[in-house]
Amino acid sequence: MVIVRKNAFTLIESIAILLIIAIVAAVAVSSFSSPSLYNLRSRTETIKDHLRFAQNRAMNTSIVYGINFSGNSYFFFSGENPQNPLLLPGQDETIVILPSGMTISPTGIVSFDSWGKPYTDAQANTPQVGIRTFTVTYGGDTEVITITANTGFIP
Repeated sequence: MVIVRKNAFTLIESIAILLIIAIVAAVAVSSFSSPSLYNLRSRTETIKDHLRFAQNRAMNTSIVYGINFSGNSYFFFSGENPQNPLLLPGQDETIVILPSGMTISPTGIVSFDSWGKPYTDAQANTPQVGIRTFTVTYGGDTEVITITANTGFIP
């Protein structure tokens, strides 16, 4: 008796392959996030970088530097003249204006001394107590920036 082999897929194998493709497609589609969420996350990371820059500048110069947040904008300043905005790296203007609809709260000042310690005033007279948070909101999504007291660590 001769056994004839056909090189084809069975119905069960075809269904299994389609099921695997459907699962992979569902995971891929769910991993795509909205453009507003991407914009929020990238802008939040930029704000964190600007805070770290102010901290680094203060530690390297022994002059107080900080960031002043005001709702939909912020600026970098020196403690010697806190009302005079300075240019941040990668920016064209001294005052950074957030995209329309994006806000940061609460408003206020974060300054750093020569040790990188965070303060809540422009002259570094009032040390930050506990963890301080700023919330960046855009399109119904939020991201949180935390600053650790004493060390100034920004995760």
